[in-house]
Amino acid sequence: MRVNKKNHQSHCIIGCQCNQPESREFRLSMALLSNLLAGPGMHTRLGMSLREHHGWVYNVEAFYTPYSDSGIFNIYFATSKNNLDKCIHQIEKELTKLKEKALTDIQLKKLKQQVIGQLAIACDNGDVRMLSTGKSLLTFDYVDTLSETCSCIHQITAEYLRDVSNQVFHQLSLLAYL
Repeated sequence: MRVNKKNHQSHCIIGCQCNQPESREFRLSMALLSNLLAGPGMHTRLGMSLREHHGWVYNVEAFYTPYSDSGIFNIYFATSKNNLDKCIHQIEKELTKLKEKALTDIQLKKLKQQVIGQLAIACDNGDVRMLSTGKSLLTFDYVDTLSETCSCIHQITAEYLRDVSNQVFHQLSLLAYL
């Protein structure tokens, strides 16, 4: 859906509902995919493509939020009205790549290392750790240790990430404020 708000920039969110929150492997796979696409790192696929290569956006972010009975995946970006369709097309291309071709062993290893490093840094912050613990208890009624989470991340395969991509990225919705 596109809504004309007479803004200076176009703000767009692309996303979908995810229906496997009970699976720890699925949730961590979605976290890996979100991080790969447009997580907090400097060299994300959409960050490099939309921002660095084309200069279409200042910021692009991807999020996965699990809930007790479902989850939500989103990609958010802001761009000029002239570049909106180009950005959407480029995002679709990147999602198609993830659906069609599994990550290489090196790509998967780097992605896992990056996410595990981010988790380790987050655990050093007491406020973040307590907030995460509370959310996990309320949503899933358990809390994984860092080592349990890392162990599960290490077990995720490139083929499983491709399967999750095909399961999730086939029916995305779009909301753009122009």
